[in-house]
Amino acid sequence: MRATSVKRTTNKTTPFDYYDTTPPAGVHTNNGVLEFDTVEYDDGTIFDLGDPTKLGPMPSDYNGKRAVFYANAIWQNDVSTYCELKIFRNGDLSEPIAVAQDTPNSANTSPVLVSRPIVLATGDYFELCARTGDSGTLLAAEDYSATFAVEVRMG
Repeated sequence: MRATSVKRTTNKTTPFDYYDTTPPAGVHTNNGVLEFDTVEYDDGTIFDLGDPTKLGPMPSDYNGKRAVFYANAIWQNDVSTYCELKIFRNGDLSEPIAVAQDTPNSANTSPVLVSRPIVLATGDYFELCARTGDSGTLLAAEDYSATFAVEVRMG
């Protein structure tokens, strides 16, 4: 088993909406692609701080292996409609590999996302996107970091 986990340590305002025709900077087709600035562990050496939005590209020894992705994020209580996380493969925004959505009912709303097992190919990369129906602040503190992780079964 090899694993990688990254997190962000700065807050990010996320005013993303399905119907926003002029998305703000940092929005990827109305999905906010998150940048990560801290590596918790990376024994598969698949994260590069020089390209902080992607897990990957996957090395050739990952080709055909199965991986499970995990993600979480915490929004402050200023989100009043929904907050959502999606994982996309190779920039294809038409079909996320995993989605988690939460409707806020208290402070610090936190959707948690776990993908089904995904078969990897050499060169694949994955992005975590965050979106809300209105605006909210994605928290990033010691205990409230957005996290994006993958475990690859090598056997």
